Amino acid sequence: MDVTIAEQKAFVFADQLSDQSVRERAIEKKVDAFGTVAKFLQRPKTEEIQLTYSEKRYEAFWYVAAKATYIYDRTQRYRVPIADAAVKKITIAGNAYEPQKDRDSRVLVVSGIEHCEDITERQVYLDAVSGEKRDLSAYLKFASTEIPDLRAFQPEHALIVEPQVRIAHVVRDLVNSLMKSLQADTMFEDRVEISQVGLYFHPVYAFEYHWVPKDKKQVIEFDGLTGVMRTEGKAIHHGLKNFIDNDLLFDLSSEAVNLVVPGGAIAIKLARAAAQKTVGGQH
Repeated sequence: MDVTIAEQKAFVFADQLSDQSVRERAIEKKVDAFGTVAKFLQRPKTEEIQLTYSEKRYEAFWYVAAKATYIYDRTQRYRVPIADAAVKKITIAGNAYEPQKDRDSRVLVVSGIEHCEDITERQVYLDAVSGEKRDLSAYLKFASTEIPDLRAFQPEHALIVEPQVRIAHVVRDLVNSLMKSLQADTMFEDRVEISQVGLYFHPVYAFEYHWVPKDKKQVIEFDGLTGVMRTEGKAIHHGLKNFIDNDLLFDLSSEAVNLVVPGGAIAIKLARAAAQKTVGGQH
């Protein structure tokens, strides 16, 4: 099997919200931070809830698109029921066949070669921290900019949540899901083409509130792309201490991917990985 992997790239989405507009929404929604029950039963006063901390951070997800192609021939025997007892012989393409008994009926058994083409396409969106699969296809509708050097990626006034999931893990699971055990006499094509490999950073705003009389704290988040508010969010308070380790994150060597095909071998072909530049933009 041949596995071809496209150039690996990193991108950052353009923020769709301004810092000021998000902060104004956070102040308006501070009573909602503690839930519907508290809002309508305990009726907290706005002056009792203090905005104690806020942060803008960038979280990442992997987007990988792949296509598996299997083109092969296989021999197959076809059994065609013959209902009319008067039929003693059948000629097909110049070849004569006699029906055979099959329990209480008769069948015509014909051998042929099936020319097969099995193509499967699959896309994966994976949280680069938790490894959770999520439908983030809507994010790709927003404008993004390629990050030419991940080691130098330091957005102003924002934290970076360091990715924990390596691309090798994503590729291995995706390729394994596309592998098939086929009944084939002759295999003409047996390959997986990974056409897109992208690490996308998207903005998230988090606001931490303190309900002073109850001494309760809560965090709400605003999606920097869609503007959707999420209660029971989290604040990380600290971001990436050092630059992202490209060598580990983007390692797609055969040893890292560690694919196993029973009775066969895998040839992994890599395109140039632009995101794996060192500081200064040198390969």
